[in-house]
Amino acid sequence: MVTAASGHVPQNLVDQLDVEACLVLPVGNRHQELIRITRTDSGLVTERLLPVRFVPMTGVAQE
Repeated sequence: MVTAASGHVPQNLVDQLDVEACLVLPVGNRHQELIRITRTDSGLVTERLLPVRFVPMTGVAQE
């Protein structure tokens, strides 16, 4: 679970997912959504869960 919002999904976090692992993170600037990304044998599955409000991600992690 990422606890700061990014304007996009940071690819370096997605690249760390093993098969059947998931990443839950807030995405967006002013209007944010909590999303879950799961890596399966056939690729990535992205689900939008609910609207949220988190502090913005800063620094190298944002890239």
